[in-house]
Amino acid sequence: MKLRKKLAIIQGTVDDLYDSNNENDYSVGVIKSMSLFHDVVIACPDTKESNKVKELAELWGIDCFFGSVDNVLDRFLAVSNKYMPEIIARIQLRAFWVDPELIMNTIEMLENDIEYIDYQNDVNYALGIDLFTFEALKKVDKLISSELNVHKKHTFEFSPWALMRDKSKFNVAVLNYQKKWDKKKVRKIKSKLNDLIGNDENQQGVTPENPGSRYRMAESFLNINDIVLDIACGKGGGTKFCSGSCKQIHGFDYNVEYINHAKLTYINDDYGNVFFHYGTDNEISKLDIKFDKVISLHTLEHADNDFRFLKNIKSSLKLGGMLILEVPRLLEYPLGEPLFPFHEREYTLSGVRELLVNAGFEIIKEKGGNRNNYTDVENARETLVFIAINPG
Repeated sequence: MKLRKKLAIIQGTVDDLYDSNNENDYSVGVIKSMSLFHDVVIACPDTKESNKVKELAELWGIDCFFGSVDNVLDRFLAVSNKYMPEIIARIQLRAFWVDPELIMNTIEMLENDIEYIDYQNDVNYALGIDLFTFEALKKVDKLISSELNVHKKHTFEFSPWALMRDKSKFNVAVLNYQKKWDKKKVRKIKSKLNDLIGNDENQQGVTPENPGSRYRMAESFLNINDIVLDIACGKGGGTKFCSGSCKQIHGFDYNVEYINHAKLTYINDDYGNVFFHYGTDNEISKLDIKFDKVISLHTLEHADNDFRFLKNIKSSLKLGGMLILEVPRLLEYPLGEPLFPFHEREYTLSGVRELLVNAGFEIIKEKGGNRNNYTDVENARETLVFIAINPG
């Protein structure tokens, strides 16, 4: 491949910052050390809070670009128009764990006619990069400019690389990476993550205005007469988002700070049908409510006992009531185990099926999560989605 100008865009917000100013606690340290890119820039939403990221960028000797708050595609286009690269690599700011070997292997695959490099579905792409041409980025912009589906348009504006994976629209090469890291290396990464973030999973980005694909998916299963439980509701933004589609919704979380925030922020809403409760899944019965629907989005992997968790959920559901469950998929390469220390476990497709059936549920629908989109469960990349009912 002839020499082509390469730009590394590090995508970040203030929510990605650890309590550290060390560039090696972020992807910045790895990317700078590789000396592969002509330019390295952090792309942030244009908010007052992003000044904290800009200060760190100045400390690290790299540029920081402020752009669209919600439209990542627009932000990346603006950055790229400034630097005019041929090749763009996208990396998350907080991802100090990105692997130089995987990055190098990805770049080496980018021949002249390739627009995007993908990994096979068993690879944790968070350990690598999204690599694409500037022309591919502009092509995404053209493709979605006339998109009438607002949710789909928003999805691709937030994650343009999700559309680049579409082989019917882009020339895609797939890197067949089947290397497993040794356990010592994995433990070192997870230990560092634990030191930086502890066991508090970041609750960024979920607001009624920007609920993310998970809550949009869950909301599509709700009916106006439903009484709903949102278990592990976090700070309540997703609960509030769903409140317009049901009769009543109860957010439940074991983090008292999250619940207090939710009560202060959302309890006096327009519908008067939102309630928040502090407690664990073992305490749901104290509500003395039988629910039509239970939403459980990325909760099961945190439970001390996932089987007991599902049994508690089943006991809270009406006869015929529905569980809307999403869990992270266990990826084989290169870790073969969860990256994040606050995940007790992650799941295979057969594993969740068996767990649900043993807990007494009847599975009626399965889907897979793939770069903020939902697809056939066999094509799942990051997440597994199950719609199951309580048959009695």
